Amino acid sequence: MIKKVLFFAMLTLLFAACNTTGKGEGEAMTVGQFLEEAENLVDQTISIEGTVTHVCKHGGKRLFIKDAEDNEIKVESGESIAQFDATLEGTDIIVEAIVKELRIDEAYLQEWEAELAAEAAEAAADTVEVTDPEAAAEPVEAEEPTEEVPAEEHPEMPGKDDHHSDPYVKIQKYREEIAASGKGYISQYWLEAVSYKEKVAEGEAVATEEKPAK
Repeated sequence: MIKKVLFFAMLTLLFAACNTTGKGEGEAMTVGQFLEEAENLVDQTISIEGTVTHVCKHGGKRLFIKDAEDNEIKVESGESIAQFDATLEGTDIIVEAIVKELRIDEAYLQEWEAELAAEAAEAAADTVEVTDPEAAAEPVEAEEPTEEVPAEEHPEMPGKDDHHSDPYVKIQKYREEIAASGKGYISQYWLEAVSYKEKVAEGEAVATEEKPAK
């Protein structure tokens, strides 16, 4: 009798342990939950859900999702995803993705400043003053207009910053944040998508479809 009681007691404890509160296996995180745990999730594959606020117009290689508390995170297309469809804006999606980290330190900022200086020198070299009157009179064939790429989509620009802001101001801001961190660096996190699907409201008849690639 005692053995039976002990046996059922052990079963009860095991059942309770399996039903503790928290995210179940395969349950998607919110963006807020991810940001709280991001430091411990680097290079791991997670499932996360959110509303798509923006899809990159230059190739569809990235999008941003947010939760009900307006926490936002960037999602890059992974190797298995050719591009994100612009029609995703405003929809709720669930993304399976690998957590990535960018550590911004003084060396990173100095490299960024060197790139900005090189770009400025190249732009100055391309500006040629016309001194020959005959050359000035010759018609110049108009070049095809080039679409300006917002700073948020520049590969060397971390985070989703205001693309109208001065990069040197941003660099100074990062220096202040690094100094305040006491770690010698600050971390920014983003997600590399493995697959995604549109989220369907409970009871809705329309089925979702996995979209590993376009």
